[in-house]
Amino acid sequence: MGRPFCNPCPCTSLETGVKIFAVLEIVGSIIGLIGSSILVHAIDNPGTVGSTIEEQAKEVGRGAFISLIVSDILYIFLSIALFYWGAIKKKMDICWFFVGFTAGNIILTGIYLIIGLAGSGNLEQNSILIINSVLKIIIEGYIMWVIYSFIMQVRQQQEQSQLLAAAPGAFGGETGGMLEGSIYRAVDEGNYYSAEQPDYPTLVDQSQPTSAHATV
Repeated sequence: MGRPFCNPCPCTSLETGVKIFAVLEIVGSIIGLIGSSILVHAIDNPGTVGSTIEEQAKEVGRGAFISLIVSDILYIFLSIALFYWGAIKKKMDICWFFVGFTAGNIILTGIYLIIGLAGSGNLEQNSILIINSVLKIIIEGYIMWVIYSFIMQVRQQQEQSQLLAAAPGAFGGETGGMLEGSIYRAVDEGNYYSAEQPDYPTLVDQSQPTSAHATV
């Protein structure tokens, strides 16, 4: 049956949550791509932006921003794939790849943060870098949690489909439909074991007379 899991999207379904985060990733990656490109241009052409921002950008290094640009471009394409092939088409390979790529990106973000702080040793001057890095790690970690929960949900649904298909005569008609619908509703809510059990038809022992027959 699969183990029950906690739904990290209490206000919506996991599928909708994955779609929302895919769109947000696309928008955020575009913004990050523009920002990193501006900082690279500021490093190459002093005087483009404020002196404080230019100094912080130089301390982080041009190579770090180039890698962020590449990462943002990859995120745009991966987020599109996550939205369509992952959430809509239920291709779990795409979801797993996105989780792995996001985990790697979180590690790189932490490394860039350490390098940036080690380069200057001044927390105040690197306040923007610290805030952006910490927020990115928290947000990306939450997105990973949502996608992983969605993968587990789809896996449970597939297991239930295989179980029902393996015993087509076990449940039939209205009772089978009620059972299947109850299972899927519970899985969508994040807890299979909260499924309401349908009213199964009871068997009447025909060998014993009913009260009405006895009266007659």
